[in-house]
Amino acid sequence: MTLSELTYAVVKNVKYLEDAGFTYDAFLQGDYDADQDYSNSINNAIAPINEAIHRLSDRNKILYKIATLGVPNSALIDISQFARHIKKIKNVFYMNGSYYKKVGHREYGKEFIYVEVVMNYPLYVEYIEDIKSFKKEDIYNEEKDIDLYTLGITETMCSYIIEYAQGKLQEPIAPELANMHITRAEQYFEDLEEQQTSFNQEVVSRKYGIIR
Repeated sequence: MTLSELTYAVVKNVKYLEDAGFTYDAFLQGDYDADQDYSNSINNAIAPINEAIHRLSDRNKILYKIATLGVPNSALIDISQFARHIKKIKNVFYMNGSYYKKVGHREYGKEFIYVEVVMNYPLYVEYIEDIKSFKKEDIYNEEKDIDLYTLGITETMCSYIIEYAQGKLQEPIAPELANMHITRAEQYFEDLEEQQTSFNQEVVSRKYGIIR
């Protein structure tokens, strides 16, 4: 589902109007931006959508991202090209074909990491993406109106986001109904599987021992 399709679904669910003219195409063309029945929901739908996406991210419900850092030539690695996309690093590992080795690391600010072992293999970082906040204008721009699946947001998640955003938009006019939708959405979020790393260490090597 694209961002614009999600926003359209949120607005349509909030209004519950039997308006055959409120189609996805009419929404994209801005035909209802000045309509008093729709304008408030259209103008405010993006904020709760952003909030719902960020809540899913904070709860580790969205798939982790992986980026390659190339073959390192020192223990101090520059990750500045990825830094603004990284919320939290989950793993750093080397990979050679199907073999991988997880390595310990430390973060230096937001732009560097220090790895405990330097190997002549490509180094990868697995991380939680810091998903940007969308703007209303993005839904009218083909380049910015992204497929949310590319962010790891599934169709199932989109259904729950619609429920959450619907509740948030109804708060000023129907608080009890809004609370029902938000509570339901929060439970849906909780029921989603929490993401786990795909690169757990397979072999544990002894670092210290007792000399007899």
